[in-house]
Amino acid sequence: MQDRALAARISLVVAAVLVCAASGANAAAVDDRYAADPKLRRFVDSMHGETIAVELGRMVYRKRWEEVLTEGLYLVAPRGAWNESHPAWPAARQALADALRPESAQWLAANRDRVRLVINDKSMRMMSEEERKRTAEFFETHGGQVWRDSREAFARERAFGLPLVVESQSLAQIRRAKAEKEKALLALPEEGDGKIVYDYLQSPLGDKLLKLQNEEWGPIVAHIFSSELDSIVLEKRAMLAAAVRARVPGIPPASDKTYLGTVTMAADRTFTVIVEHYRTLQLAGKYTLVYAASDLHWTDIAMAVPDIKPGETRAIFRDKLGRLSERP
Repeated sequence: MQDRALAARISLVVAAVLVCAASGANAAAVDDRYAADPKLRRFVDSMHGETIAVELGRMVYRKRWEEVLTEGLYLVAPRGAWNESHPAWPAARQALADALRPESAQWLAANRDRVRLVINDKSMRMMSEEERKRTAEFFETHGGQVWRDSREAFARERAFGLPLVVESQSLAQIRRAKAEKEKALLALPEEGDGKIVYDYLQSPLGDKLLKLQNEEWGPIVAHIFSSELDSIVLEKRAMLAAAVRARVPGIPPASDKTYLGTVTMAADRTFTVIVEHYRTLQLAGKYTLVYAASDLHWTDIAMAVPDIKPGETRAIFRDKLGRLSERP
């Protein structure tokens, strides 16, 4: 049939191949050549390095998290059948987030050594032994600990609801704790612990520490986790879809058809077909094909989107036999 030939032609524009990263559970053991260094351990542990790295990583990951939730919902019901304007979408999005976050926390629990590897490697590269020693000494002071706890509370509030951690406290409780930590920080005497904090943070070494944490630890932890969560979503898509559907009524039915993209008819009845290619829960590219009314496959497209009128846009799907239609 001609529509099969057209479907094949559209498919050849882009190879719809999902590339899945290996899951953390099957990853090889981490080889951290710095792990046994007691001076490095003092440096990292004095500032609660793993905790702040995870919280910063969660904050950096926020944008990708929103994208994963959107793409994940299109594994529950197909693109073209619903979007953010569908009445079930907001509740389904929250249900997917609630199902994914425990999975992400489980991954972190099994992969803390990978977070530590990032911290150790970047710390050894960016700071000298003397700088690490002075930083550890700062965090061992009362003022350094108060500042650390206040910053940690701030990051915990900003990262609330994001993956890698499932909070045991409500946002209101976390905000109250943050306010208490801030109050303790502001109460430090100016000529004692307050001066210690001020002097360290205003020094080049303080700037270096913040750069290490904000520009190295956080983004790299987020990057590592990004590929892992993509793999979790793809590997456990059936379980996640079942959890979302069990909690939220009114979601469009699932489909075994392949979403190809959209078809738009122009005023002169020309069809513009935009093929969308997705790879690992991300849009890899869009490809535009134009068919004038006199072109060979114009009729095949018209049959796939019957009654389309100039100015209208319809989604287009391909079934396992290669037939095109506007029905998911």
